[in-house]
Amino acid sequence: MTVGMWIWYDEPHKYNFTMTTSSLNVLLPGIENAYGPNVPIDIYWQILNMRNFKSSEAEQELYVNGDLEVKFYINDTVTGQQMMVADIKCLDIDANFTLLIQHLNMSA
Repeated sequence: MTVGMWIWYDEPHKYNFTMTTSSLNVLLPGIENAYGPNVPIDIYWQILNMRNFKSSEAEQELYVNGDLEVKFYINDTVTGQQMMVADIKCLDIDANFTLLIQHLNMSA
């Protein structure tokens, strides 16, 4: 079951950070050598499955287990085309969040 849709990192101005081959070379060794330094990259991610929701009112915590797919695309500066360079599936991820609810506004 797919929960969600593809979401991409498309607002570098909002975070004052642009994802490039150079910044991702630690996570994806060799990407900088293969495609050149400082080539822009988009990251698309999708939640594939979510299960085992648990919450604790006293601890203000939320727990979920799920599967995630992350795709990395190079933005070719010559052709303007996007090319997928990595497709990573993260299976059986455990995530704990602190969730504070005040006046029906949630923050994590």
